Amino acid sequence: MARSTNVRRFLEEALDLGKAIGLAVVIWQSLIYVTGSPTPVVVVLTGSMEPGIRPGDILILRTVDARPVRAGDIVVFKLVDREIPIVHRLIRVHEDRLTGEVELLTKGDANLSDDLILYGPDLQWIRREHLLGRVVWLVPYVGKITLLLSRYKIVKYIAPAAIGFMMLLARSRQK
Repeated sequence: MARSTNVRRFLEEALDLGKAIGLAVVIWQSLIYVTGSPTPVVVVLTGSMEPGIRPGDILILRTVDARPVRAGDIVVFKLVDREIPIVHRLIRVHEDRLTGEVELLTKGDANLSDDLILYGPDLQWIRREHLLGRVVWLVPYVGKITLLLSRYKIVKYIAPAAIGFMMLLARSRQK
């Protein structure tokens, strides 16, 4: 009888874990649908947009669709040779009236100069295809755990071990 109880408890915990993962996937897919952005949420990693946007803040993005982008918009863009997207403000928007091509120049609020040096030697402007989205909402401080995980690699191992240990303790107290 004790063995069947343990199996049942294990299956219940596995089902709860599956529900949590399923809920996370549904929330993520819902955000993608509502915002129209393949990357609807980003965590700010640096202080280049301080004081308004700080490291650890979470940004909700909306796709940059047919609506025009304007100087002053805060956008997230991804360059081909950079792994991590960049969150900066548009400071100049240039539209070629013949082709309709839009060229963009960005700058971090806390930076002294524009981002031209970030673009690399082959780019003088970024284009719409570089944009992941326009910032529409900010949630302060919630992304601090992501900063801990990215800055201190040991936390990636300690946190799951601590959670597992606490689960074992909770299970032993139930017996």
